[in-house]
Amino acid sequence: MRARRCAAALLAVATSTACAVGPNYARPPVVSPEAYREQVGAIEATSIADLPWWEVFEDPVLQQLHGQEATQVHAAAPAFGAVLVTGAAVGAALHQDSR
Repeated sequence: MRARRCAAALLAVATSTACAVGPNYARPPVVSPEAYREQVGAIEATSIADLPWWEVFEDPVLQQLHGQEATQVHAAAPAFGAVLVTGAAVGAALHQDSR
């Protein structure tokens, strides 16, 4: 029983003084660097997300193909529309025949 009291008293003393800092605590000075090694300015900062996808790879052939694709899509749009209309007409005709 005496050992338990002694252990409890020792535990109480240890836990009550474990977090005591004291009235004369002073925060240590921290020296911050003027600039970091990898730091870039706001004007120099560019993100890969800001580039168009075809310029990310820096491939002249890909850029040329993208330029051709942009003009050919507009020329192919009426033909694509005609295919859709024809497909709808064929589907409607097959649906009528199945009744």
